[in-house]
Amino acid sequence: MTAVSPSLEYQFAHLAFSDVDVNAECGFGDFLEPNELRPERVQPHLDRAGRGVLVSAGTERSFFDLIFSSEEKCEGLVVRDINPKVKAYVDFNTLMLRVSDSRKEYATLSGQKPSGLDDDDIIERISTLREKIGKHDMPQKVKEYYLKHLRDFAFVYFNAPLNISQRWRNICSEFFDKCRYDIDDSQFSKLQRYARAGNIVSTIGSINDLTFLADRVVSVVDTSNIGGYEFIDLKVQGNPRVIRVEPGCYFSHKHVPLTDAERGEFEGHLKKLRRVYGKNCFHHIREKSCILRGKNCLHQLLRVPPSRQSVFNDYRWNVYSRGTLRLLRKNVVNLTGNHQHRHAKR
Repeated sequence: MTAVSPSLEYQFAHLAFSDVDVNAECGFGDFLEPNELRPERVQPHLDRAGRGVLVSAGTERSFFDLIFSSEEKCEGLVVRDINPKVKAYVDFNTLMLRVSDSRKEYATLSGQKPSGLDDDDIIERISTLREKIGKHDMPQKVKEYYLKHLRDFAFVYFNAPLNISQRWRNICSEFFDKCRYDIDDSQFSKLQRYARAGNIVSTIGSINDLTFLADRVVSVVDTSNIGGYEFIDLKVQGNPRVIRVEPGCYFSHKHVPLTDAERGEFEGHLKKLRRVYGKNCFHHIREKSCILRGKNCLHQLLRVPPSRQSVFNDYRWNVYSRGTLRLLRKNVVNLTGNHQHRHAKR
């Protein structure tokens, strides 16, 4: 692991160890299970990144990203998600990685019974972890944080949909067989090194708002499938590799911020689309009134033939980028014109 001072935990303690209300509404569902399938396919995208901090949304997917990142280049993991339950899950898993004496002990602490864990089982795990926290040499502020939130975090972790059956570890394990850090000593040890060095932290907020990392080099931002629900419009220093996922498939591009003029033009095109199609244009593919459902929709017009589009230079989605802007310039007039023409014929 690249030696970095100060640790992420130390530098961002005000965000990493602030109070967490696991029942706070975030305006979005509790998607706590891995949804990528074949997480190892992200590695070629991670390999193209430079040295710096890895930023990711979600729970296990963030740990998978860290497994497949180069330890020589990756300075640590910052999980960024709007859901406080994601932070609870990530922090609890990081704690177990940190205090476990071995990979086998971690597997026991984090694992499920075939029938699931009842409250007494979870309370027993909490008691074991409380004792281990007390004996550990982690900073006192970190101990106090974990002890304060231990029960809430444990119940989020063990009652999360994936952990009720731990699908990624058993019935769906064929899709996750390359990242089973609960049974792979090398992968477990790698994650534990980051956890014990204080270089895995979780924060609550939008993946777009990374301004708090202004003093660190961000090398990767894994946005998961967030672009299917809102625009990816990163506020981040530098030119990180931005990754998105569809089931079993990964895509990425190098982030280059738009100039003020380009942003104005981009938003002007969106304004035209929204005037014709409503606020959901270019937004959520599952919205019935969404532009993405139309035969000649923007989603289709933004698609580029595979022979002309590299998975490492992908901008065919809801992202503020120069590549997307070029496609908007080319297609927005035809798109709005076609829509108006169809309605006029009715």
